Amino acid sequence: MADVTDTTSTTGTAGTPGAAGASGATGTTGVITYREAVAEGIARELRRDPSVVCLGEDIGAAGGVFKTTAGLFAEFGKERVWDTPISEQAIAGAAMGAAMAGLRPVAEIMFADFYATCWDQVANEIAKIRYMTGGQVTMPLVLRGANGSGGLGFGSQHGQSAENWAMCVPGLKIASPAGPAEAFGLLGAAIRDSDPVLVFEHKALYGLKEDVPEGGDVLPLGRARTVRTGRDVTLVSLSITVRTCLAAAGELAAGGIEAEVIDLRTLVPLDAAAVLASVRRTGRLVVVEENPGQLGWGASVAAIAAQEAFGALVAPVTRVTGGNVPLPVAASLEAEVDVTPQRVVAAVRELMMRVNERPRKSSSVSPVIRSASPSVTAPELIPRRKKLSSPCPVAASSNTLPTSVACAALSTKFRSRAPAASIPSRKKAYSAAYRVTSCAGCRSHP
Repeated sequence: MADVTDTTSTTGTAGTPGAAGASGATGTTGVITYREAVAEGIARELRRDPSVVCLGEDIGAAGGVFKTTAGLFAEFGKERVWDTPISEQAIAGAAMGAAMAGLRPVAEIMFADFYATCWDQVANEIAKIRYMTGGQVTMPLVLRGANGSGGLGFGSQHGQSAENWAMCVPGLKIASPAGPAEAFGLLGAAIRDSDPVLVFEHKALYGLKEDVPEGGDVLPLGRARTVRTGRDVTLVSLSITVRTCLAAAGELAAGGIEAEVIDLRTLVPLDAAAVLASVRRTGRLVVVEENPGQLGWGASVAAIAAQEAFGALVAPVTRVTGGNVPLPVAASLEAEVDVTPQRVVAAVRELMMRVNERPRKSSSVSPVIRSASPSVTAPELIPRRKKLSSPCPVAASSNTLPTSVACAALSTKFRSRAPAASIPSRKKAYSAAYRVTSCAGCRSHP
């Protein structure tokens, strides 16, 4: 299956076409590269809204180090396209001040790795101004720039995937387009938003070509898209790993495994509903991200699926991530830690052979266990612990429940009836009422 389904239905307003240099934004769309889509997406908003401005290192006449602002200076001039010093602190600080004064700045942080040099402005100021002023001051700004490795050999200080850093900071929205159409549409939504949005553009995708409809759509933040449908396993991806998952899904299909591929588009807001709906159909989930596995965004997605769709899972949630090491420069070493279609295929095939050994519980189980009634026979629901050398006297008198459940039941009964008192008083009351002392095996008594 190779159907392409977009869960969005919102369309935007196209800007009025304008003239620009031959190498820059043209006011029209068609088959364009990712970098051209970025430039045209910004140009559309500059034409549409006079409060939009751009700033960053070499983004003016030079058109940016990755040529993502080519043509903007020629069309809009130095009044709206500002070249800045080589200082991320100055760029972020100036963007914050401009936003507070009523402009809508689009600031380029050349490499996402460089957020580390201006993180105080981003995490402690930009992300919190609207909240700390009770909404009196909004922060309609966009910070955008090149992110990720993609096997290009940029190394540890220029090739990191930094979206996880921002995901840990409340108050920031995060987008990461997977292609030209997404870059064009998400940039429009980000620039029009009244909150700070960080847009992570994968540098390995800048040369990717794709057809973008004339005028394009403004893609709302927080809406994932289903790139490929399937019934056996859900592959959740973002940015460059969308294409990785599509390649893996094609190889899996040749072996009879139908994988559904979801492009999250944004991490904040996160379209958890789209992920959960897919997992409930397929019963299996593999999260694929370029970041190191430690505290990656995939861990959040996996936790949500385990918490909200546990009953639908027929196998454990699996993650495919980058290595937990500084990114190497050498191509042979980078290949060892990079996320590839082959790694995704191997993870899915292993997952298909595994079955969740824990039986699915019926809706009546939880109330029974919570009530912990000693009269309920439930040895098949909770594994029996090993035999105690000194069994709990209460459990010994009840053959219907394992020791741990009987002790928990008695403890719950006591706690619900005993008056609020100090712990020593409660322990004394417990022993007097039930003539039971804590046994070394169950440890369930208060």
